[in-house]
Amino acid sequence: MGRNTTDCNYTSDALRLELRNLIKGGLIQKGAKIEGTISWTDGSKISIKTCHTSKESYIELNYVIHNHQTDTTNKQSYRVYLTAVKSNLGQGEVLYFVCPVSGKRCRILYKSHSSIKFKHRAAHQQKIYYPSQCYSKYNYWNERYWKTQKELEQLEESSYRKTYRGKPTKKHLIIKQKRERLASYKQKSDNIFHWRLYNWGDSLFAQPKAYQQEIINSEDCLYFKYHLEGKKAII
Repeated sequence: MGRNTTDCNYTSDALRLELRNLIKGGLIQKGAKIEGTISWTDGSKISIKTCHTSKESYIELNYVIHNHQTDTTNKQSYRVYLTAVKSNLGQGEVLYFVCPVSGKRCRILYKSHSSIKFKHRAAHQQKIYYPSQCYSKYNYWNERYWKTQKELEQLEESSYRKTYRGKPTKKHLIIKQKRERLASYKQKSDNIFHWRLYNWGDSLFAQPKAYQQEIINSEDCLYFKYHLEGKKAII
């Protein structure tokens, strides 16, 4: 598998505050004020206070940033307000953060690299990419394929009814949709794979298998020919 570019800042590398996890963990409850602590696997910790009442709705973050180069600390304490939007399903409301920097609504706040505050992904000076945005075309469809394959296997682990009262069940329709996506991703991946072979020539098969795999997965085999020479794969 080809490697991603190394100059990208990824969402997976940043500290994340996910509204879904705060609600699921009981840190945000309607009509209540709650205090707690959030920690990450890298050892980072912050104190959090939440308020979700009819008068006010916000989370308050408290933490210290230590600069190892200057051996100084910077205390941060600020509120991120919450706003509720009616669900497009017509039932209930969906809660959102209001980014303390840009004012945009979002469900996830990121603190990346040298940033001081948790904020919307688009509010960072250095763009934060989703990992899939930095995949090559070939690896993008491969990643989509394996992710969907895993989701499909999890759905099919337990038995389920295909129909109920003559109509397809919701789970059956979801599985059917994922199978169709799986076939589509496989086709797109194969198209690029065959395009690579077409541009490289039949001589590729005369090379040792390890070398064949290296060429097939190389970025220059796809990227430079596809983007710089203007050739077009069927994708």
